[in-house]
Amino acid sequence: MTKAICSKMWTDVDIRLPASRIANCCKSHEWDFFTPEEIKSMGKDFFNNRKSLSKNKKVMVKQDKLPKDCSDCAQVFPAGYFGGNNEWLNWTWDKENYNKLKTDLTHSIEIMYSTTCNMTCMYCGPTVSSLWADVQGLPKTETQQEWQDAVLEELYQYLPTVERPLRFNFTGGEPLLELSIFDVIDNIGKSVNKNYKHCIMITTNMNIKPKLLDRFLEVVENNPHFEWKISVSMDEVGDSAVRDGLVWSRFEQNIKEICKNKIIELVSILPTLTNLTAPGLTEVVKYVQNLNKLGKPNVQLGNNAVYGPLSLSLWIAPERFKNYLNAAADLTDDINFHHKRFLINEIHDIGSRRNKETISDAKKFFAEQEKWKGVNYREIYPHLVEILGE
Repeated sequence: MTKAICSKMWTDVDIRLPASRIANCCKSHEWDFFTPEEIKSMGKDFFNNRKSLSKNKKVMVKQDKLPKDCSDCAQVFPAGYFGGNNEWLNWTWDKENYNKLKTDLTHSIEIMYSTTCNMTCMYCGPTVSSLWADVQGLPKTETQQEWQDAVLEELYQYLPTVERPLRFNFTGGEPLLELSIFDVIDNIGKSVNKNYKHCIMITTNMNIKPKLLDRFLEVVENNPHFEWKISVSMDEVGDSAVRDGLVWSRFEQNIKEICKNKIIELVSILPTLTNLTAPGLTEVVKYVQNLNKLGKPNVQLGNNAVYGPLSLSLWIAPERFKNYLNAAADLTDDINFHHKRFLINEIHDIGSRRNKETISDAKKFFAEQEKWKGVNYREIYPHLVEILGE
C-alpha cells in the first residue's frame, strides 16, 4: 500500500460559502450540494463523513488508487505524488496507520468567505471576484445566507470535538473586505478546544484601506491565543498589470504594519508564478528579504504557480525563461529554502507544453484580456512578444 492515499481527504475541509459547496480539497470534483436542513441533520458528519467522501476514501484504501473526483491530480501526478498536498507520502502503512484512517483526522479548515474583491487579477475570474463580474457585466456570486448560517452553526458545534490543533485559512475574494468575518473569527475562538493552540491564516491581497487594516489588527490583538499567519499575494514589486487594481503605496504601507505586529507570527509573501512575471522574480525575492529587516525575521516566500489558464503558465514559455527561475533560486537564503526547492522543480516544466496550438490559444487569451482591461500588455511586458512567438 502506498502513495495513492492522499492525506487531504482525511485532514482537510474546504468550504466555499458563496458557492454553497463543501469538499476536502480545492482540486476535488466532489463538491456536493446540501440544503441547510440536511446540514443540520448531519451535524459533524457534514465535515468529514459525507457519503461521497466516505466512498472516495474506500477507493483510496481498498483499491489503492485515486477516485474519479481526484482526476486532476491523477492526470498531473500519475506516479502518485500529489505536489505538496500529500502529508503522508512517506508513511509506512502498517496496521496502526490503517486504523488511524477510521478516526477524525481533521486539522485544516479552509473557508472561502465571499467573492467580494477590489482587484481583477489576470488568472482570476468572475466566479471568485466581484470586480471581475462587474468588468464583464455578469451577476455577482451572492452567498445564500441561510446556507452560510447553517454551516457556521454546525462548525461552531463541531470544533470543540476536535482533539488536535486546527489550522483555519480564510480566502476570498478579498476576505478582509467583509466586516462580518471578524465576528466569525471571534466565534471560532470561543468554540475551539482550548487544550490546543490553533492557527488562523488570512489569505489576502493587502490592498485594503487603513480603517479595515486597523479593524483586522484589533481582532488580532483580541485573540492572542491564536497563532496568526498572513499569506499575502504579491506577484511583482510595484504596480502590476497582472494584479490589476493594486495600489502599491497602500499595499506597501499595509505590509509594513503587518510585519511590525508582535502577535502575527508569520508573514508569507505569495508570488504566483506566471510567464509575464517570471523576469521580475528576483526583485520579489530581494523585496521579501528586505522585509525581514522590519523587525519580523519570519517573512517568507510562499509557493504558487499558474497552471491554468495555460496562456499564463510557464509551461508555454520559451526555454530560456529557466534563467529567470535559476537567478531567483540563487538569491534565496536559508529562510526560503523551501521556495528554492519549489523553483527548481518548476524549472523542469518550462516550455513543456509550448506548441502551435497553445501559442494560438495564448494570443486569443491576451486579446480578450486587452478587450476587458483596455491595456496593451506587449508594451508593459515586452517579453510577451517572445512568449507568443511574434
